[in-house]
Amino acid sequence: MSSSNTPFFILPLKPVTALTLTRPLHKYLAQQYGESQADQYNEVFAKIQQQRDELLNAQERSQGSRDLCLSYATHLEHLNRHFPINSGQKRIKFSFTWSDAFSKKRASQGNLYYEMACVLFNGAVIESQIGGAEPRKSPESIVRAVKSFLSAAGLFQFIKDTICPKIVEKITPDISAESLDCLCALMLAQAQQCVTEKGILGKMKKDSIAKLAQECASMYANVASRMQSSTLNGLFDRHWQGYSQSKAHYYQAVANQYIAYQMNEEDEKGAEIARLYKARELIDQASSCRVSSEMKQIIKDFIDEIKNNTSKAHKENDKVYHDRVPPTEELPAIDKKRIATAKVPESLVSLTGIEDPFRELFPVPVMEAQQRFKEELNAKLAASFRYAREHRDNVKQKLAQQGLPGSIMTDEKQPGFPDQVHKGIDKIRQQGGLNRLRSLRVTLKEMANETHSQCDKLSDQLKEEEAEDTECRKQFHSSWSRLPSQQLTVNLQRELNKYRSKVEQASNSDSLIDDKISKHEVMFQKFDLNRQEIDEMMPRPDSSAQTNTSQAQNQLRDLLSQLDDMFGREADLEKSLQQEQELEGQKIKGDLLKNQSNLDSTINQYLSNFDTKLQEFQDLSQKEDSLYSDIKGKYTSFAQGRTETQSQHQRQEVVQRMFETIRMYDEIMANVREGIGFYSAMQDFIEKLGQRIGDFIWARKMEKGDLIGHIQQHLSGVHISHPYAQQPRPQQGHPQQQQGNPQQQQQQQYVQPPPQGGPNPFQQGHPQQQWHPQQNPQNYRR
Repeated sequence: MSSSNTPFFILPLKPVTALTLTRPLHKYLAQQYGESQADQYNEVFAKIQQQRDELLNAQERSQGSRDLCLSYATHLEHLNRHFPINSGQKRIKFSFTWSDAFSKKRASQGNLYYEMACVLFNGAVIESQIGGAEPRKSPESIVRAVKSFLSAAGLFQFIKDTICPKIVEKITPDISAESLDCLCALMLAQAQQCVTEKGILGKMKKDSIAKLAQECASMYANVASRMQSSTLNGLFDRHWQGYSQSKAHYYQAVANQYIAYQMNEEDEKGAEIARLYKARELIDQASSCRVSSEMKQIIKDFIDEIKNNTSKAHKENDKVYHDRVPPTEELPAIDKKRIATAKVPESLVSLTGIEDPFRELFPVPVMEAQQRFKEELNAKLAASFRYAREHRDNVKQKLAQQGLPGSIMTDEKQPGFPDQVHKGIDKIRQQGGLNRLRSLRVTLKEMANETHSQCDKLSDQLKEEEAEDTECRKQFHSSWSRLPSQQLTVNLQRELNKYRSKVEQASNSDSLIDDKISKHEVMFQKFDLNRQEIDEMMPRPDSSAQTNTSQAQNQLRDLLSQLDDMFGREADLEKSLQQEQELEGQKIKGDLLKNQSNLDSTINQYLSNFDTKLQEFQDLSQKEDSLYSDIKGKYTSFAQGRTETQSQHQRQEVVQRMFETIRMYDEIMANVREGIGFYSAMQDFIEKLGQRIGDFIWARKMEKGDLIGHIQQHLSGVHISHPYAQQPRPQQGHPQQQQGNPQQQQQQQYVQPPPQGGPNPFQQGHPQQQWHPQQNPQNYRR
């Protein structure tokens, strides 16, 4: 019974040429984020460079070299997300040089995906070599070989489907789509071969082994066909083609041999002999192919085995069975069973588990684009929220002018307030009532003072720096050659003044809140009373008054209930969008990083995702208007048909006044919370401005020290150190701030994009972008 393990193809590695990555990557970070930020990644760069250097000495059949290839490729994927290596005006230019695995011809590209495809190719090759090195004398060894071949097939497929489509330049033939498809098919055929060998070793059923072997033969025939195609004929020579064709014939012969074994067990001697004839035809075809001496010996042994089995079967048939031996052309086709399927990784990170070492690093254009998205989304949401709130207030005011809902909620059968009033008061109690409102008002005042203090502090810092510069200019006259501070701080001052103006407008609006609280404070205090005490504020019903509730009154109550539901839906929608706004603000950063060449398109796509939801405000407002029209019509009918006593009128006025007090509390609470949100956002933005101002002042002090040293050295011929010359850089600055020699960078660094996004504070005449917090300060008060 044949059990010989045929040898596998040994794929060659792609030779690689040495390349320095560290210096260009470090230089890019230093230019974009500052030398200090770049230095933080020195260890990461050194590790990536070490991996690149070790690729030159990658060892065949080495798990360590395989892991090296996968780890390096994963780091390349992370680099690609943060560094403009493939495109862009500030593209980092590399020359990745690799040789074709088969022809050994060199090809160089600056595309990072080319580097990734080549190193993954070597990773797949080494994986296949590891599988081929297994002795396959035990089930465990065979299983390890199968896993290696399936992993190699998955890597070849991953390169073809995920990496190569992103390479726009010409590629070497070995990583073409046709070649990768062929190599993937080869790995699967070899995995299927291992499965067949495992079946033979485990003495599986004869017909099952035959199905596995027949599928193995079909897969090798597919490989041979691909290698002989016009596209790959020049890549895979006759040796490769002959070897795959030989394997196809060999395993087809194995399939027929095991069907013959099954026929023998079933005493079907004629069919057994025919299958052995067929196996001999196929193995003779395998022998005629160009193969290695090892494979020739295996084929020779197989031929001898078939001869012996055929002779034995003939003797038995002639003596005992006398079965007809059918022609081989009449034999039915053997069924096939495939087990091997490629194990394609979802991503390199899922394969290696290596996290992005640059995850905290985002290019300045990405940071600016994210900030721009937040500002535009804030403005879009603020406009919709403001429209919805104003529309609700307008509807409520029109209802109040008609005495609604008080005029229809009064129940002459009950002495106290309607349940709707108590529900509104309970909701206010849950928020903390008047004490909570006062506490938040104090918080609002403290935040306003703190925001004013921030602006004053930044203004004082700029004035102090300008005064120092003016004093030095007076002292050193024409020798003080640097630009005056007032020319460099125009945009910083303009932006600071803009924020200060917004804060002052907000402070003026805060005074309106105090007026509202003072005006309604007495009524707000009533919310702290219990239900019985509140009901005692209600005049007692007139026992002689008519107490029947009209149909129109019930209809009005239903319509007002529907209107309240719509108001609630608007409030819920606003909360939902605010939460989604925060999530999307973080989520967009990753997509902006992936699409750095088309940032505006990404921003517009994210903004458009909110348009449908914002349209709901318009739809709800239209429904509210329609409901109000119905309410107005019903109320006219109700008012014309009702008669009321003076007592009923008084009770309705009290109920309406309580409804108005509840509405006013909700309005003031919304104003206070909106104001706190405004100051919180403004403080964050002023803090970022402060970081830029701090960077500017530090750079000017360093420049001042250098310039004073140069002047004194020129005058005396002796170098005199200035204390500023060795001053350490402040640590509280933003990690992505610009650094370098201020003297050299005064004319160039100051026109770089600011580290936090927004307008450049150092470039005169730079157009100022409008920043919108949740809404303008004058709009969040009424």
